[in-house]
Amino acid sequence: MVNLGEVERVSGLSIGYTLMLPWRFEHFASKLERIKGQSVDRKQIRADLELALQKIKNQKAATDRF
Repeated sequence: MVNLGEVERVSGLSIGYTLMLPWRFEHFASKLERIKGQSVDRKQIRADLELALQKIKNQKAATDRF
């Protein structure tokens, strides 16, 4: 059985580390460029990751209240 809380926690950690560590973010952005076959807007990627992390934090806060 999948523990969705654990998946959420690990996803949040992964996104957080990607945002905190410049070399990890660059690796992530470069990999997206290879997958898409074109350059990507790194500022937009960072903003999207920050939004995803905030949503995970909000979800965790909401579930911790119960």
